[in-house]
Amino acid sequence: MNDHIFVTGGHASITRDCVYAYDSKYKAQVWLTKASMNHKRCQHTLDVLDGKLCAIGGKILDDDSDVTSVEVYDPESDQWTLTLSDGPNLHGASSLVISNKIYLIGGSKSRQVMVYDADEEKFEHITDNLICDCNTNASAVMTLPRFL
Repeated sequence: MNDHIFVTGGHASITRDCVYAYDSKYKAQVWLTKASMNHKRCQHTLDVLDGKLCAIGGKILDDDSDVTSVEVYDPESDQWTLTLSDGPNLHGASSLVISNKIYLIGGSKSRQVMVYDADEEKFEHITDNLICDCNTNASAVMTLPRFL
């Protein structure tokens, strides 16, 4: 996003809420510390939507609890805003933005597909019938150029 690579949350003996950004335009290889997320999380999804980062779900491994919130990062103000606090229990899913909506596929022992509409701030369940279990971090999704 804007020539930056973002790393959010994660787990290293404790679950973290930290955010770092790397500016790929500079050769100095410096990681910048950004505003922390509102919730600690790992195994969450992170997508760019309307020039902002959108973190969905995740897990807190410290106490094995699920994070059900959605929060959005505005790089202009360096602030996270909690947009939804009661989303689904979702961690380890793959995600993809299509037509300004975030599609969430699989996750921890899940065959579900969901879509998150940020404008409406709601989730829609699509199916529980994926052809295979897309277990934690075992899947990747992408869009292909139209010419393929």
